[in-house]
Amino acid sequence: MQVLEFDIRQWPLDGFPHGVLSRVEHDFILVLAIFHPSQNRDKWRSKART
Repeated sequence: MQVLEFDIRQWPLDGFPHGVLSRVEHDFILVLAIFHPSQNRDKWRSKART
């Protein structure tokens, strides 16, 4: 697990080149995206600000 900007956590998926981007809220975990690491980070950054 890696903590990125805006308190977003990136969880790698075993055997799959994607990762799960999530953020812990008060009483739930918000999944922002299933993301391939070679994609542009600006895509998930716009989701993080909402």
